[in-house]
Amino acid sequence: MGSLLVTNDFPPKTGGIQSYLYELWCRLPPAETTVLTTPYRGDRAFDARQSFRVERSRARVLLPTPALATRVDELARDVSADVVFLDPMLPLGQVGPRLRAAPYVVVAHGSEVTVPGRLPGGHALARRVLR
Repeated sequence: MGSLLVTNDFPPKTGGIQSYLYELWCRLPPAETTVLTTPYRGDRAFDARQSFRVERSRARVLLPTPALATRVDELARDVSADVVFLDPMLPLGQVGPRLRAAPYVVVAHGSEVTVPGRLPGGHALARRVLR
């Protein structure tokens, strides 16, 4: 089953979420695994060592724009992704309802579950993403 991960948080950028996502994705079948992420210092050397495909955007941050939805759909079709994973739930999960190439899953970490309910409009935004 082909998978496409779309995230702002992926190595060589360091951190807990980056490590978590990498450890999950490096265990998937390489020929069926693609990551769309942002540029980061040392990414070319890091990407060259991976057995799966890593695409880097030119943008320093992926934002939930119509252009990103189009890019994700095009890449999902190109790699025959059966599912698109969007991390984090907010803001990237907002792209999900616009996707047409494959079903999507949002990845929610602790603060993405607890914080939106405390922010004005956050609860409604999270509900829209999680539909």
